[in-house]
Amino acid sequence: DSRQVGSEWKLYVRLVSPMSSQNGFILNNAIIFKKFNNEVVTLNDKPALVFSGNNNNGNVELYNLVWSTEKGILLNLENNALEVNEEYIAKIIWNIEE
Repeated sequence: DSRQVGSEWKLYVRLVSPMSSQNGFILNNAIIFKKFNNEVVTLNDKPALVFSGNNNNGNVELYNLVWSTEKGILLNLENNALEVNEEYIAKIIWNIEE
């Protein structure tokens, strides 16, 4: 964060399109985000707040967001069955707001 005059900022993530295959198979509610505090958010088309940064008071600050293998964006296939020989894709958008 190298803004001259900063304020608190927020990192959001949202799902533009669900996990789906070229043959039309869709995995509903399959992408989740597990926050540092263990709160689980199912990603959908509404932006989900996943991290907040503080006012930098004009000082350069480096934020290195690293999620463990049990945090961040994860797949939840509990209520979904994967089709054999299918490749699934999804589109996710990250936004930073000040």
